[in-house]
Amino acid sequence: MTVETWFGKKPDNSAEQQVLIELYDFLASQAEHYVIMANFHCGAGPETDLMVLKQKGFFIAELKRAPDKLIGGKNGESWTFIRADGSQGQMRNPYLQVRNCCFKWKEWIRDHKEAIERVAGRKHDLREFEPSEYILVYPDSNPDNQVDIGDFPVQLMGLRTFQVALTVKTQRGADFTRAEMQAIPKKLNLMPLMPADRTVPLNAAAQPVRVLRKHGLQGVNIGSG
Repeated sequence: MTVETWFGKKPDNSAEQQVLIELYDFLASQAEHYVIMANFHCGAGPETDLMVLKQKGFFIAELKRAPDKLIGGKNGESWTFIRADGSQGQMRNPYLQVRNCCFKWKEWIRDHKEAIERVAGRKHDLREFEPSEYILVYPDSNPDNQVDIGDFPVQLMGLRTFQVALTVKTQRGADFTRAEMQAIPKKLNLMPLMPADRTVPLNAAAQPVRVLRKHGLQGVNIGSG
């Protein structure tokens, strides 16, 4: 169908760039309209890495390039990752990051719900705007992870599983028009990258750079990071 992509700022991290390319390519082949929003702030809140809107539900995700084993939980400032050579490193606790971003989103939509409702002239319950929350690990979630966060309200998964979740999960009562969805990034003052009327699968791994430039992705570099 069609995909719109909106940015607070274009990603300069190669892993984030690759996630967006692969996500766009996947969603372009689906039978629904999707709105991708990346690297934006809800008011004075922290930067949200990714949010995806569709007619029957919203999704919010914290992106982490973490092919290594992860150890962490709901509490604490950081998680540990263990590389293949046994060395260790630390990352900010992504559970707390996505929870904070979701909290700020709920604050923002509560303050701007009436403006979104005016687009189609109908009321929405605030619960319809509540997004499903994810830690999105790229390229995939390591099977040896020791992550204790349960399955609600936040789930940790790799990109392929996240793509499936986008197609099958819905929010009870949610039923948004394309105009209502489009009004959200506009109200957030985001920049459109990919117009909705010319969505084509990019298949970024196989397409030459000139094709990506043709479709407005000249700022995206494909690589590892």
